[in-house]
Amino acid sequence: MIEKLANWLAQTIQPILDWLLGLVTDVLDWALELVAWIPRELWASLLDALAGALEAVPAPAFLAQAGSFFGGIPSNIVYFFQFFAVAEGLGFIITALLLRFLVRRIPIIG
Repeated sequence: MIEKLANWLAQTIQPILDWLLGLVTDVLDWALELVAWIPRELWASLLDALAGALEAVPAPAFLAQAGSFFGGIPSNIVYFFQFFAVAEGLGFIITALLLRFLVRRIPIIG
């Protein structure tokens, strides 16, 4: 008799306990997402502010003249520049030099 009562009680309470465990798990997942969301939003705001500051800097005057300089390059030279990906290569080289410059400014490393 007591076993039947214990089994009935376990079968009745088990779904409630499963639901409660699911609820607690969902609340903890939400709290973890909230804790992870705050640094992401701060980082995004910082990067937006940095982008706004960089966009506020006016372009140098010699960049306006660069278009006329590049317009004077013959088409066969432009073809080989594109074929050998000179623009991408120069971008890699300039980025590497800039990174080297920045790393040398770090007191512990440079």
